[in-house]
Amino acid sequence: MLSTNRLLFEYYTVDSNLFALIVTLVYLYFVCRNKKINKVFYLLRLMSLVSLMITFLVVLFVLPFMVPLQFLFWGVYGSNLILHVICPLLLLFIYFKYDEKVKINNFELIFNMVPTIIYAIILITLNIKGIVDGPYAFLRFKFQPVYQSVLWFISIVGITYPIGSLLNKYKK
Repeated sequence: MLSTNRLLFEYYTVDSNLFALIVTLVYLYFVCRNKKINKVFYLLRLMSLVSLMITFLVVLFVLPFMVPLQFLFWGVYGSNLILHVICPLLLLFIYFKYDEKVKINNFELIFNMVPTIIYAIILITLNIKGIVDGPYAFLRFKFQPVYQSVLWFISIVGITYPIGSLLNKYKK
């Protein structure tokens, strides 16, 4: 069990923000060089935005009810305010204001689930093996019934498709 030594990529918040940072830096490189940006890269932009929106929505609608006393620390204290609120909203603003509208079909929207599924599989495995505990209450598979774990997995991974679909639909 890790107590004070946390894994660098243990938190979805960190992973999604790093993913968004890398994709945004590459995007800026293309824009500054007046290079054409292909559809695959726009899909990566959308995937990174969906990942950040998952972070934002979990902090807004899940953590306050699961860990009410720790919510201010987990959700909006210090750098968590930047990672959980400011970065997702900033990327959302940039997406709607500056990104080109690219036709992404329903099948391609499924790829928005990939980062969340990868994270879930890795962290579930680490939790089951006892290498990490959590870091979120809904990942603590040893301390909750299997059906509850399955419902959390389906809920969080399942919300990625509608988020991506809505973002794609309302992009002008």
